[in-house]
Amino acid sequence: MKKLYLSALLAFLSVTAWSQESRVLNMAKGYFIQHSTELGLKNADFQELELQTNYTNEKTNVEHAYFQQYHSGIPVYNAIANFTLKNGEIAQFNHTFQNNVPQKVNTSQANLTLEQAAATAAQNFGSTLNAENGARINTSFDNVLVYFPTEDGKLTLSWVLHLNVKIENEMQIMEVVVNAQTGAILSQHNHLLSCSFEHGHFTNPTTEFKQSENVQWLKNQFAVNTLNDGAQYRVFKLPIEAPTFGERSLISSPATTNGSPFGWHDTNGSEGAEHNFTKGNNVEAVNDQNSDGLNWIYNGAPYTFAGHAHATDGLIFDFPIDFNSSLYQSPDASTTNLFYMNNVMHDVWYQYGFTEAAGNFQVNNYGNGGVGGDEVMAFGQTGEALGEMNNARFGTPSEGGNPFMIMFMWTSAQGDDHLFSVNTAGEHQGNYSGILAGFGGGLPIPPITEDLVVIQDAGGVDVNDGCENITNGAALNGKIVMIKRGNCDFVVKVKKAQDNGAKAVVMVNNVAGAPITMGGEDASITIPSVMIRNTDGNPIIDALLAGTTLNGSVPKEGHNDGYKDGTFDNGIVAHEYGHGISTRLTGGPANSGCLNNQEQMGEGWSDYFALVMTIEPGDQGADGRGIGTYAVSQPTTGVGIRPTRYSTNMTINPSTYNSISSVSIPHGVGYVWATMLWDMTWELISQYGFDPDIYNGSGGNNLAMQLVTDGLKLQPCGPGFVTGRDAILEADEINNEGANHCRIWKSFARRGLGYGASQGSPNSVNDGVASFDMPPTEVLDCTNMGVSDLTNSELSIYPNPTRGEVYILTEKSYKDTNISIVDLTGKTVHQTNLDLSSKRGTLDVSSLPTGVYVIKIDTKEGIITKKLIKK
Repeated sequence: MKKLYLSALLAFLSVTAWSQESRVLNMAKGYFIQHSTELGLKNADFQELELQTNYTNEKTNVEHAYFQQYHSGIPVYNAIANFTLKNGEIAQFNHTFQNNVPQKVNTSQANLTLEQAAATAAQNFGSTLNAENGARINTSFDNVLVYFPTEDGKLTLSWVLHLNVKIENEMQIMEVVVNAQTGAILSQHNHLLSCSFEHGHFTNPTTEFKQSENVQWLKNQFAVNTLNDGAQYRVFKLPIEAPTFGERSLISSPATTNGSPFGWHDTNGSEGAEHNFTKGNNVEAVNDQNSDGLNWIYNGAPYTFAGHAHATDGLIFDFPIDFNSSLYQSPDASTTNLFYMNNVMHDVWYQYGFTEAAGNFQVNNYGNGGVGGDEVMAFGQTGEALGEMNNARFGTPSEGGNPFMIMFMWTSAQGDDHLFSVNTAGEHQGNYSGILAGFGGGLPIPPITEDLVVIQDAGGVDVNDGCENITNGAALNGKIVMIKRGNCDFVVKVKKAQDNGAKAVVMVNNVAGAPITMGGEDASITIPSVMIRNTDGNPIIDALLAGTTLNGSVPKEGHNDGYKDGTFDNGIVAHEYGHGISTRLTGGPANSGCLNNQEQMGEGWSDYFALVMTIEPGDQGADGRGIGTYAVSQPTTGVGIRPTRYSTNMTINPSTYNSISSVSIPHGVGYVWATMLWDMTWELISQYGFDPDIYNGSGGNNLAMQLVTDGLKLQPCGPGFVTGRDAILEADEINNEGANHCRIWKSFARRGLGYGASQGSPNSVNDGVASFDMPPTEVLDCTNMGVSDLTNSELSIYPNPTRGEVYILTEKSYKDTNISIVDLTGKTVHQTNLDLSSKRGTLDVSSLPTGVYVIKIDTKEGIITKKLIKK
């Protein structure tokens, strides 16, 4: 009976889905017919439409529908129509359809197969398809025939394919558009997005960083509705950005009931966890120190997921970290933080509309629409074994394909360079500075500790340089082998030692001065090798040759490489995950290529996600906020990896729309966009207050998060700054009847994206025109903004809305102040004196009824006012 009922239910749902698709498709075609003249389209241009995605956001009650343009069964490249409906009416529409398609099409038959086109593309990058260490087709992304618009106005039949290929010694996933007739390369774009050191021409004056404090009562006041599944994780809990910003804490049951209704370790949709390790519905996180997972992503090498952090008891993930030693020794703590951050990003942005139907990342979509089977695959502490560090990367296929997060280690000068030690008591005992080779294995953890032996060969210039046939091969087996530099390549020497069973090599320099990084390429070398000074190494070699037995370690016991672990930088993890959000939401989840134009702002949204997730009570918009300061070993006041710190203070961050023509692509362009979003967020906070509840709060920060998310859904495929701005304004119109238009315009106008700004082509950063003007009053009357702006700039209260106490921050010190709270009728409902000589204080308003009030601070310099919302 149950099976019959289920079959009937599925049949009903199938008919309902067909009916829904038919309704939306008819709506779209009717709109195109009615508006064809103004759109410049003919009937043949919209006769073949594919409804790719259609869903309703329950929070905003807004329906989204994305259509792909086709001709003769072949899609037109990035030709997407985006309809937004509210209450059954079209509230917003944009498109990137091509017109006069039948006249522009060159052919419907391809001369090249996919493999032939891929081989041509590989040659373009100096590689060979399917050769060892060569390029290969990435099947996680769509590889299809399309009609591609070319500069001559034609629609050229082309292959859109995705290649894993190494470019300038760094692996990329390149989307390449290849003419299916001639093999000409028409377009290329890297889908494996990354962090980057990209400073620009801006100066960055030093100012006070942040005024935030650890206000425990404030944190206790806002409890998120979470699932009580007993799971515990010791992590850097948001809003802590990284280890330099605060300590870890043990958090309990953080999974939210709507985003992760069965917890973070579920995949089957039934009560109870399927996994007691870092795997679940939203992410599978592993430690990948040997880079096996990375090699699988890059080269398709065989791989079975390994390196999870396993709960010590039930679902308790509580692991130690020793920041005075190599963080490679804390793999479980690292993986736990990586697992936590991916899940939090999933659950937080679920609240704002990055749901199953919108294309989020889940194994099981629990019947809520979307495709599923596309949880994040996250790899921590990876890369060094393949020669990659100082980066973080994220790749996002279209819906149904697994995104992957790659978190590398970051080098610093804060560790020690003692890569070799002699452990045997005596004159040679001690630690020795060294440099790891650029080939072979990384520094092992724990260290390799074995007896030392000097290599001996058949002669030549030096019998201890390992360049001739080895004569003491049996003695090298299982030992740390010492070799003198000179007379042949480093890889030749080390390979001979490895072939004779050596566990590690210590190369002794043959010239005075510091050791160097040994170069060369031989993928078969897996043992570590380090170089030390000749003045350090020669006495040890002499002692060994004289018959002294010495024991050594590579590296020294307790060696601290000083590396920073990117998985502990919550801002960087949020940034990388943000790439997945912006990619899936722009143009709909069925498209992964809508952010490949020059003026696209993908890096900006990612920086914004990192910033808005780490706002702390007491922060001010004028504070300087760097990105990635922990990873690059800077203090919290540092600039990080962007041209300047983010700030509403134009002295700290002077970027405007004019800047995009002189900064890097894409990181510099994104930095300018994130600056504008950051200004907008603080403008809204000044009006509505800051709410530390990033899940369900009602502060200006929450409003900004919703507008940014909805703006991503509303903007066209291939957006630029103007269309991105307009999408946010449209989101406010749809969600809030345009209540915040003046503040949104003010934020963008001060950065050159005002009413008269012109975007030009979204494919160029050089043809935009900045404008710093507000809309004319006949378009939008913003004349009443001035008074509140003056008062808001001098006073901050957190949280706002509040349920009890509020925390007051002022820009100046006020010793004797009279605080009064007035309701909307003008009646004073609360009055007290407060000492604000330290620029901060606490006020208890728990006795006030729910409502909207004005808080006034009477100082010797005048009265400061602010709106207060009591929940």
